[in-house]
Amino acid sequence: MSTPLIGHNRQITYINKSRSRGRLPHAYLFHGLEHLGKLTLATMLAQSFFCLRATKTDIRSVCGTCIACAAITGRTHPHVIFLDTHHTLISKKETRKVIPIEDIRELKRIFSLSPAGDVWRLAIINEADKMSEEAAAAFLKLLEEPGPQTLIMLIAPSRDLVLPTILSRVQAVGFFPVPESSLRAYMQTNNIPAKEQDKLLALAAGLPGIFMRLCNNAKYAQEEQAFADEIEQVIQGRDILNALRLSETIAPDSVLREKAVGRIISLLRGQLITGLDISSDRMIKKIKYIDRIAMLLETTNANPRLGMDVIFLESMKI
Repeated sequence: MSTPLIGHNRQITYINKSRSRGRLPHAYLFHGLEHLGKLTLATMLAQSFFCLRATKTDIRSVCGTCIACAAITGRTHPHVIFLDTHHTLISKKETRKVIPIEDIRELKRIFSLSPAGDVWRLAIINEADKMSEEAAAAFLKLLEEPGPQTLIMLIAPSRDLVLPTILSRVQAVGFFPVPESSLRAYMQTNNIPAKEQDKLLALAAGLPGIFMRLCNNAKYAQEEQAFADEIEQVIQGRDILNALRLSETIAPDSVLREKAVGRIISLLRGQLITGLDISSDRMIKKIKYIDRIAMLLETTNANPRLGMDVIFLESMKI
């Protein structure tokens, strides 16, 4: 069954209107933080073309359970290509850090064939920012001549990570943290105890992917709470020694880095709202600076340990 999509009504309405008017672009770029639902929406949009029960005018109408929807979710549908560093077309490498040119060339070959009847051909390229230079150049040529009845959905954490020449040929759709009201509505509908709701909202930080896992996995929620508590203790206590120890543990792991930065920024935003420690202007500058360092860690070869040290130390400044 498909993962439920929480929030993003504006993005859905925009795409629905484009489709109902027959004005779908040949390529979208869904960009935003991890765990926001970009891949979920891309999957639902693909399902809306083939779902046996969908209205064809509303992405949310897909059933998620019919043969076509299940095949798309399982990455086995013949007319929906899914590609990232883990899913390949013809590349034989067991582990890949990039999407290689061989797979983009194969995608071009498939899309060069005439579609059968009125069948659409779709491609979801997750981790689009990880295309090799050669693959990105080949993909640009595909965008210049996409062929009829084709739709490509690129997914990346930031539009800044996509080549400007590619960005100029796609319709960019930004994704942002989901309001607490949408997450709380889901919890109320699914009978999440009221005493748990505030805790889950704080841990999720507006990220539906994290939120769903927290709601459905008590052990994961406990681990996330312990991690958040540890970060809060070192920052609130301005415990430099333990902050540097945490930094050493977190720095080598990109997933932990992302999680830690999210917790730190969430904590600082809470301080901004309550007006603790420093002025609002200084707190806003602090948050922006930490966010910029985090982006550099994800997009450049900056030293992860040094970057996390700076983030922790900056977060503890008065």
